[in-house]
Amino acid sequence: MTEEKLTFALRPLEESDWNCVLKSWLRSYRATRPTWRDYYTQKHHEIEVYRQRGAAFLIACDPADKTTIFGWACVEAPVVYFVYVKPYFRGQGIAKTLVASGLGNSLCVAYTHKTASSEAIARTHDCLRLVTMG
Repeated sequence: MTEEKLTFALRPLEESDWNCVLKSWLRSYRATRPTWRDYYTQKHHEIEVYRQRGAAFLIACDPADKTTIFGWACVEAPVVYFVYVKPYFRGQGIAKTLVASGLGNSLCVAYTHKTASSEAIARTHDCLRLVTMG
């Protein structure tokens, strides 16, 4: 018996998605290592700056129900700020598709949030670099 590949659609962020994106970004990145006292306030402000500046927030969702979110990415080519895929849907190519769609023709990529996943990807891609955003 073969496992069926998940189908998903990409769409831009809608206002109703914002709480899901913000909450998953804050919680999943917090779990990796940040320990500063005002983490939620500072990170929330940083994410809002990306949004106001026009970074692309792309949503991967169920094609039959666009309100069912599988994952999302925040990208401002050639920088990938963050990619999140719900654990149940990982390994289905969602993150790769989100990033490829967000980056378009950008060849060299920088990322801003160091996680176990981003470190593993960076080890296999010479052109992927961690950058500190100020």
